[in-house]
Amino acid sequence: MLKKVKSLIKKRINNKKSVSPLIAVVLVIAFTVALGAILMTWGRGFITSQTENVESETSKQTSCALDVSLSWIKSNNIAQVCYINDSLVGPNATLRMVISNIGAKEISGIKVQVIEKDGDVLNIENNTNLLEGNARKYEFGLESIDSFSGINYIGVIPKIDVPGSPEDILCTNTKLEIAELNECES
Repeated sequence: MLKKVKSLIKKRINNKKSVSPLIAVVLVIAFTVALGAILMTWGRGFITSQTENVESETSKQTSCALDVSLSWIKSNNIAQVCYINDSLVGPNATLRMVISNIGAKEISGIKVQVIEKDGDVLNIENNTNLLEGNARKYEFGLESIDSFSGINYIGVIPKIDVPGSPEDILCTNTKLEIAELNECES
């Protein structure tokens, strides 16, 4: 029985039949078309998602650039930004500033970056809305790491609400800045 099986296998191997060239070409074309269809489907989805991401980011940046603008309120040509040194109480100070929204969009909050003279960096967020055309006085307690040494720099970054965005975005390109801050006059 084993001899018979071996002989049948040899006959099959020796009598190999190949696929005709016409059928081979048809199979290659069908495989190529199927592969092309798969790649086009994937590519369409990829390009669509990339386009949506670019449109979303462009909308945010355009809204920041065109609709958002802050300015310091000035009195006698001096920006109303100063600090109160509370060093008698502890290593703290109070930052006071008056900001005006001169842009065409409501500000949903601000992020304030403070650099003290000794290099300490403080980041403060305030989520109070500031309507377009309005001004607001802000006061922030500055809790220094060591002892309060004065303020070297303040940066105010507006935050806005963009439709379709899950959270407010920071408009870093419209940052309001001031350096070398003085103590408030009593």
